[in-house]
Amino acid sequence: MNKLLLFLLLLPLSLYAKMYNGTITFNDGSLKSGLITLPKYRASKLKFRQDPNAEIERYTIDDVREFTILDDDNETVKYITLKTAGLGDNDASEGKRWLQVIKKGKISLLSYYYMVPATGGAVDVAAMPCYAFYIQKPGDDFCTYIYVTTFGHSLTDRDFKDFKTTLSQLFKDACPNLTESLTKEDFKAKGLEVVVELYEQHCGQ
Repeated sequence: MNKLLLFLLLLPLSLYAKMYNGTITFNDGSLKSGLITLPKYRASKLKFRQDPNAEIERYTIDDVREFTILDDDNETVKYITLKTAGLGDNDASEGKRWLQVIKKGKISLLSYYYMVPATGGAVDVAAMPCYAFYIQKPGDDFCTYIYVTTFGHSLTDRDFKDFKTTLSQLFKDACPNLTESLTKEDFKAKGLEVVVELYEQHCGQ
């Protein structure tokens, strides 16, 4: 499985309070390097310190184009800010989200982390971490929802069928060959990242 996807799926919630070495890129192209805290799913601002002893600065999501951090294995992990849309929606959401770049090619596979509260507000039942996945197609200034999973979920035959149906809708005009080339074996071996590989091979020539 892709290293960045593993980082996302195995990321303990406590690490959202940790500060990582990283760089912010603002909408005007300017850069700022220092220490960055991963924003929680509803956060509208990014926490930043110039150095460990500096005061915390906060930058709104509307001013940030992207940021990168170095994880505990010294690997670069990238986040971008984009509006999102549901499959088949003509309009994107009004607000942006912090989206992790899982795999980038001619299209980008992105992920958004969020929490689902315990059913009925049950006591002593932890909220469930979920990961929604999106595709940003060439020329789009937003990304489109394709899939959602919960923490620790293993891909099944049903997931394959649902994923293939979703891709058929998303690429029915631009690249129908993509879904025809998607196999169950590749899907289970490579996960959702396989869509980026297939697009590189069969689409956007």
